[in-house]
Amino acid sequence: MFAYLNHRLSGADQEPVYDRRSIPDDDDPITQPQSDESDDSDEGEELHSRSLSISPATLANALEINDIHDRNGLASAHLNEFLTDLVQKEYVWKLKQCDIKQFISEVTGKIAETYGGSIPKEINKEVLIESLPTEQCFLVQIGHKVQSSSFIKFWQNYDVDGSGYIEIKEVRLLVKDYAQVAGEDISGYRLNRAIEQMMKDLDTNHDGKIELEELTQLMNVENNFMKNFFGRQLLHRKDFNRIFSHYDTDGQECLEKSEVMALINDILKHLETSGKNVPIPLLQKTYAQVMKICDVNNSDTIQKRELALLLSCFNLQ
Repeated sequence: MFAYLNHRLSGADQEPVYDRRSIPDDDDPITQPQSDESDDSDEGEELHSRSLSISPATLANALEINDIHDRNGLASAHLNEFLTDLVQKEYVWKLKQCDIKQFISEVTGKIAETYGGSIPKEINKEVLIESLPTEQCFLVQIGHKVQSSSFIKFWQNYDVDGSGYIEIKEVRLLVKDYAQVAGEDISGYRLNRAIEQMMKDLDTNHDGKIELEELTQLMNVENNFMKNFFGRQLLHRKDFNRIFSHYDTDGQECLEKSEVMALINDILKHLETSGKNVPIPLLQKTYAQVMKICDVNNSDTIQKRELALLLSCFNLQ
């Protein structure tokens, strides 16, 4: 599979591929590639405006790095720097400057409103946290059927350093969130025992780290949605719409990183790993190669018209 992707990246590939700019009409299968000339209508296309939010793990990590847990709060002089760093850590793809400015404006506005219109020199820790648009704890999904894109996002939420594994320090965040959902307040000895138990339950190869496949024991992940399309000679418009809608979980009309990685993971589970989740290093490498080919407008997302090109990177037959 990687040999094929490398071939595509080299520009040497002359095989028929799906049209990179359009989805076929209903019942009109894709059989031939289209011209590779740029579409003038795409010039100056703006990214979809994003509603930015911060995951519990990213926030906890930022508070720890800035010693905010050990102090009363944050000096207002460092607020913009703190918020910029926070949102850039959460969103590893490139953000437009206006997105960052809007995020800072919204948070500072909430802080000022809490203090009656002006921000003091020292911002209370609780006020700071309450003013941030944080995501609901991911662990509320445990016990419910979880879509593959939510599963990948769950993983990224706790793999804070992007190592491809959830290590002890990150398991600590996971256990704390789990306790929060369960309505328990654990710390000290109880927290350490809970971490030990979780590692015992999930770390099946005893390497001191949790891998993606091991995490499935904690999650009720849906069956591979892409199984509906393997073995087909042709895909029609309704097929593309089904695939795109399934992985576009936030309805933003584009597939963001976790959603693209979920799609790739589901494809590779069939092609490469006999139904098991793909190791994160392999998934990350494949994602990077696929985006080089398929992200035609350099938006760090996959638009619907780019989905056909993405699928052509893999042999689904």
